[in-house]
Amino acid sequence: MGRPLIILLFMSAVLASTGCVIVVEDSGEVDAGWASNYAQHSREVSDANRELARSVSATLARDAILTDSDITVSARGDTVTLHGRVQSVDHLDRAVDLAVTSPGVGTVVSRMTV
Repeated sequence: MGRPLIILLFMSAVLASTGCVIVVEDSGEVDAGWASNYAQHSREVSDANRELARSVSATLARDAILTDSDITVSARGDTVTLHGRVQSVDHLDRAVDLAVTSPGVGTVVSRMTV
């Protein structure tokens, strides 16, 4: 076994035992940090996603036109996805319009059926 391989194996074992995490982002950027930092960031992102989904859900629930619709909302970043069933294409359009004009929403994906 060559010296570089032994060093690599040793460093991998040290990093694994200390909780260090190496993350490769979608953009290809590499970031290293401690697992607790990533866990905290992950919780914050999850909380923000849930809050955005709740906010859009509340907006849809308050709308008199959509009272008989069965719509659930999920969020990831500024993208909101609407799931469920509505009574007409007009109701679908209304739900998408309300969602896209909600604060914090950049993109709306409709997975609704009529």
